[in-house]
Amino acid sequence: MRFLVLAAVITTLIGCAPKPAIINRENPPGTPPLHQRLDLGVPRGSITFLGRIMSISPARSADSMDVCATAPCTARVQIQSIMMIGYDGPVQMKDGDEVTVIFPMTVLPTTYGGVDLPGLNVGDTFRGMAFEIVTMQGNALQMTGYTKP
Repeated sequence: MRFLVLAAVITTLIGCAPKPAIINRENPPGTPPLHQRLDLGVPRGSITFLGRIMSISPARSADSMDVCATAPCTARVQIQSIMMIGYDGPVQMKDGDEVTVIFPMTVLPTTYGGVDLPGLNVGDTFRGMAFEIVTMQGNALQMTGYTKP
């Protein structure tokens, strides 16, 4: 008898739980579906995209040994087009989203990983590869490299 009462209570609670909202995100016409942009040749968890710098944060790192203590390393970027997503990458992003992007190499002209980088300014468009990370301010992308088209 107690089992039937417990089963009835659980069924009632499950029936009262709010249903998850269905989010319908539209991409521009001609954009291939995300599953067609998944690429096993791209590093696991990564995303390659075309982005535009919307703003550069003046905030600096508190670690004096970090290059970001003296140079800007964080920017707000509009994802203009997702080119490829590696397995287990950030599939919740869509073309047109604005995200926080951390540039461990800074947004200033520099050499990083043996590659000369031209630097980026507000309004610049670039192609980049990044990994999604979690920060105190929420999810962000951490760049591994970029090029200007």
